[in-house]
Amino acid sequence: MRKTMWTALGAACVTGAFGLFFRWLQLLNRFDETTGLYTPGLSGYLFALWCILAAAALYFFSRRCFSGQAAVPEAAVAFGCGRPGRLIGTLCAAILCLGGLIVLFSSGSAVYPRAERVLGLLAVLSGVGFAVQLRQVRAGVRSAGTMTCALMPVILFCYWLVLCYKEHARDPVIWSFCVQILALCVLAVSFYYETGYLAGKVVPSRALWLMLLSVYFCFAVMPDSMPFGRKLVLFAAGASQLYLAGLLLNGWEPSPAAPEDTARV
Repeated sequence: MRKTMWTALGAACVTGAFGLFFRWLQLLNRFDETTGLYTPGLSGYLFALWCILAAAALYFFSRRCFSGQAAVPEAAVAFGCGRPGRLIGTLCAAILCLGGLIVLFSSGSAVYPRAERVLGLLAVLSGVGFAVQLRQVRAGVRSAGTMTCALMPVILFCYWLVLCYKEHARDPVIWSFCVQILALCVLAVSFYYETGYLAGKVVPSRALWLMLLSVYFCFAVMPDSMPFGRKLVLFAAGASQLYLAGLLLNGWEPSPAAPEDTARV
C-alpha cells in the first residue's frame, strides 16, 4: 500500500493547490473593492466546479484503495509508524498548539474576545490531545483518556463552526465565508471518524475520503481573510489529516491473491 499511500497524499495536495488557486482567483475578481458584494462570474463557477470534481475524485479513489483488502488491522497497527513518522505527528501537534496560543493572545482584537480565547484554548488542548492520543494508540492503550484526547479536535471544530456562523450572521455574501464553513464541517466529521476507528467502528474508505477532503479544504480556505492564528490552526489540522491518511494507508496490507488468480499467473 506504500505506492497507494503516496498517490493518495499527492492527489490531496495537488487538488488542494488548485483549489487554493481558484479560490484566490475568485476572491481577486468577483468581490467589489468598495461594497464587498459578490458578482457572479467565471472564476466563481470554476471554483465551485473544482470543489465538486475534487470531492468526487477523492471519493472514488478512496473507495478503490480499500477494495479487496484484508481484515481490518488494530488501531496500533493502522496508526503505527517509525521514528520519522512520530516526529511528523509531534510537529503537527506542536504547530496546532502554536496556532492556538497565537489565537489566545491576539483575542483582544477579535469581534468576540471571550469566544476567541475559548477557541485558542481548545486549539491548544487539541494539539496536546493529538500528541497524547498518537502515543497511547501506538502503545496499544485504548482508554477513556485516549478517546477524550481524540474527541478534542471534534469539539474544537464544532465550536469554531458555531463561532464562525455567529460572526457572519449578518453578512449577506455567502461566498465570503462558506468555504470556511465547509472546511470546519469536514474537519469535524473527519476527526470524528478517526475517533470511531479507535473505538472499533471502522469505515476505512469513508474515513480516508474525509481525511483527504479535509486536506483539500484546508488548502482552499487559505486565501480567505482571517487572523494568522486561525490559519495556522487550519494548516496544522490539514497536515495532521494528511499524516493520519498516510498512516492509515501504510497500516493496511493487500489481501492475498485467490488460488485461481495465482494459478492463472
